Amino acid sequence: MTIEMDKIRNIALAGHSGTGKTLLTEAVMMITKQINRMGNTTEGNTVSDYSPEEIKRQISINSSVLSFDWKKTHYTIIDLPGYSDFITEMMTGLFAADHIVTTVSAAAGIQIGTESVWEEASRMGKKVYIFVTKLDRENTDFYSTLEELTAKLTHPRPVAMQLPIGKDLNFKGLVDLVGMKAYEYGEDGAAKEVEIPGGMKTQVDEYREKLMEAIAEEDESLMEKVLEGEALTDEEMSRGLEKAMAGGNIAPVLLGSAEKLIGVSTFLEFFAENVSSPLNENNYYEIKKDEKVPVTLDPNAPFCAKVFKTLVDPYAGKMNFFKVLSGKLKAGDSVHVQESRKSERIAHVYTALGKKINDVGEVPTGMIGVISKVESIKTGDTLTAGSDDKIIEFIPELRPIYSLAISAVSSSDQDKLGTGLAKLTEEDPSLKSWRNTDTHESIISGMGDIHLDVMVARLKERFGVDVTTKTPKVAYKETITKPAQSQGKYKKQSGGRGQYGDVHVKFEPLPRGKGFEFVDAVVGGVVPGKYIPAAEKGIREAMEKGVLAGYQVVDIKATLYDGSYHPVDSSEMAFKIAASMAFKKAFETAGGAILEPVMKVQVTVPEESMGDVMGGLNSKRGRILGMNPAGKGLQRIDAEVPESEMLSYAIDLRSATSGRGKFTTEFSHYEVAPHEVMEKVIAEAKVEAEDEE
Repeated sequence: MTIEMDKIRNIALAGHSGTGKTLLTEAVMMITKQINRMGNTTEGNTVSDYSPEEIKRQISINSSVLSFDWKKTHYTIIDLPGYSDFITEMMTGLFAADHIVTTVSAAAGIQIGTESVWEEASRMGKKVYIFVTKLDRENTDFYSTLEELTAKLTHPRPVAMQLPIGKDLNFKGLVDLVGMKAYEYGEDGAAKEVEIPGGMKTQVDEYREKLMEAIAEEDESLMEKVLEGEALTDEEMSRGLEKAMAGGNIAPVLLGSAEKLIGVSTFLEFFAENVSSPLNENNYYEIKKDEKVPVTLDPNAPFCAKVFKTLVDPYAGKMNFFKVLSGKLKAGDSVHVQESRKSERIAHVYTALGKKINDVGEVPTGMIGVISKVESIKTGDTLTAGSDDKIIEFIPELRPIYSLAISAVSSSDQDKLGTGLAKLTEEDPSLKSWRNTDTHESIISGMGDIHLDVMVARLKERFGVDVTTKTPKVAYKETITKPAQSQGKYKKQSGGRGQYGDVHVKFEPLPRGKGFEFVDAVVGGVVPGKYIPAAEKGIREAMEKGVLAGYQVVDIKATLYDGSYHPVDSSEMAFKIAASMAFKKAFETAGGAILEPVMKVQVTVPEESMGDVMGGLNSKRGRILGMNPAGKGLQRIDAEVPESEMLSYAIDLRSATSGRGKFTTEFSHYEVAPHEVMEKVIAEAKVEAEDEE
């Protein structure tokens, strides 16, 4: 397979859920004759949404990679999910692409998904474009959509490249403002050149002039010509457009209807003729000590690639999707995996077309390929030739914001559950699986409730594991609030040698976070030294199980100051039990209390949502610590909130801000819970203990 590297185009379709990304992908497949019949998400028969959960939910969950050749250009289209729970899939797809097309529905306008794509693409230094979809629907208006785009998305500046011919159900074609040509489209999506409608002259002149001004801003010689009132030639328009897009200061606005195949072939030709190949992009970085060095894509340099996606299928095996940043990868080559420090021989290299893979022999610089069944390679790995120690920067790690406790329905499936979770976390960097040693629960954490619902479905589908999930327990602690002295005396006589241990212990509260301190203050040998470690151990073991609700006791000081022993009947076990008795008795007089974990919370929201979000945090016993601007139209709220109130906050915030809010949490400290919270925790622990009996 020979690919001309200046003819490679890697395009990500991203945007809000429901704006038509998957249907546009399907239309592209139809126009390029990869399929002979268009599918749709309702029927669950599209090329890019093929997993059982995607078909069931009728939304994109995974990024889908589709590579094909058309008219001497090699395209890779990456169809990305728009739902916020699958933001990692979106970000890894943006990472691999060179050009980001955000789909905007003419029926809905700008939505949160549009803003998220714009923000991430800008952070990654990617070129962005807009494709206005669904112009064949009733009550849609391209011009009002364009006005909203230019008002809300200021950098890069959206600029119309095309205007629609017809409106709503009569939408049938477009005018190309660069080449000043008009096209109408047949049922097969073929473009037929027609005269520019006479009734559109005013609009065409107006938006052609706006396009000329936008292009001229990037070139002084063109600007002089425009200021003098001269029109730019087609060649000047084309050259100026290329320069303006290369500078990243304009975002071309294209349009069409995927369902009617209007504008789809023109969309592909625009990218073939007007945008740069990967060799002209410069948004990947090598990490060298504490600095980042831009990577120049060089076909003549030693091989280097970055793995941006992993799929684990129990039948087809593991597939890793990668982008070559220098050199090329050929079947039979060996690669060095930087992160694991392993070398692997690559038997075959492929390109993907949805769930199908095609053996291609080699993958050159700038192209996206697939490696199959190499277990040691995973998402985020840098692949190099030989022992080159180059590491390429990847997307930032996202903190999970929603968790569930998980367990296998059948105890015999516990090992399968562990294996399945290990595979899924390898595939999805935003999914975490861990064991909470405080609550003795297995936890899965991710980006939202739908994200975890999908992961649970995959455990069943791929690994045959039925599981139950529930809200995780909070890792409460227990402590005392005032000093107390108590005696623990253990005496047992049942024929033969008895058991005897007697201790007097003073218990005192310590500052938060100090743990446990044991002091031996025995004088005169009333408790022999050989039994004192046993007494300390008895207190420590009793602390692990707690007194009030079974939670670990922390932040106390125990001073053993008196006691007695029996020369025959005393033993380490007896003193261990006696000390445990003294500890439990002390809670009756030492003001036992439940400590609850408090989280440090940062919430970023649109200014118009500030009141609702702050009210919500206050209702969750949150303490607002401060507010700071966080970008255009955004505010960041810093707060401290009990962990028990944050368990479903991902759902609450999504509802309160229509998906525009974001938040992070991290543990801050423990503090004494309010009386009503203590009563609730103790009552729940009592019920749970009764259920276990």
